[in-house]
Amino acid sequence: MNPPRKPFVPKISQSALLPYDQEALFDLINQIESYPEFIPFCSKAAIIEQSDQHLTASITLQKGPLHETFTTKNDLFSPEKMVLHLVNGPFKYLNGAWTFEAKGDCTLVSLNLDYDFNSFIVASVFGALFKKVASELMQNFQHYAKQVLDK
Repeated sequence: MNPPRKPFVPKISQSALLPYDQEALFDLINQIESYPEFIPFCSKAAIIEQSDQHLTASITLQKGPLHETFTTKNDLFSPEKMVLHLVNGPFKYLNGAWTFEAKGDCTLVSLNLDYDFNSFIVASVFGALFKKVASELMQNFQHYAKQVLDK
């Protein structure tokens, strides 16, 4: 029998009001293959399977010889939300969501992530890198959106 799931309390919670269309921002986040362009230490990102409602993708984070790959299945509710669920990787659990809320000519983009690593060793070796990447993700996405959408 599985233990009861703990309530979703994000370890990472970030938001930004961006001067772009809700759908354009959703589409940028949905372009997983571009993640190495704006996520530090992301050496590889690939879509495994995709439909209008779901996207399964893997992401590899690497710093020097240290690297970890994880896979998520994302439920797509375009253009409002993308909900992430762990398929496999160095986590006990990884849950999260990107949300895109239209605010006039702008969009409020939010990222909430909750996670725990599957072992103390993985947490001690990979935890700091993952936390750094996750904590800077919104800021890096803002810069990337400006580069891409201001063209």
